[in-house]
Amino acid sequence: MPYSFVAPSVITDKLTDKAIIGVIEIEAEALEGFEIRLRESGENVTSVKLSDGFWVFDRSKSGEPIVGAEKDEYSLSGIRRMPYTPRGKTTVSIVFDKYSVEFFENGRVMSSTVYPPDGADKIELSIKAGKCVYTRYEIAD
Repeated sequence: MPYSFVAPSVITDKLTDKAIIGVIEIEAEALEGFEIRLRESGENVTSVKLSDGFWVFDRSKSGEPIVGAEKDEYSLSGIRRMPYTPRGKTTVSIVFDKYSVEFFENGRVMSSTVYPPDGADKIELSIKAGKCVYTRYEIAD
């Protein structure tokens, strides 16, 4: 059963929700600002925000650091970036479970493993757009 929130004329809005496992779809018209914080508890959080024409996926406070082959500054600090092309309607999908977050927009994806503390379930969406529809689908674990 989906949980939906519709803001027909958003100037700036903030929504809070709770989930450890799920799928979120956000449809926004005239998107100007966006940040979603997932699996938040205390100082632990994974976030995706729109900043200077880029989607910025930040897992630097998502628990254990990831050590891999990447050696660039962003990867070493737990940050991934992807260009954003403004359009009339932007659709974002986020799939997350206990140990991963995947962010989809316009046929592209950013993903990472995350290691938040047990019970970290807070979701917070801050958005600035002409219209916004937030839908979260629950998935059984």
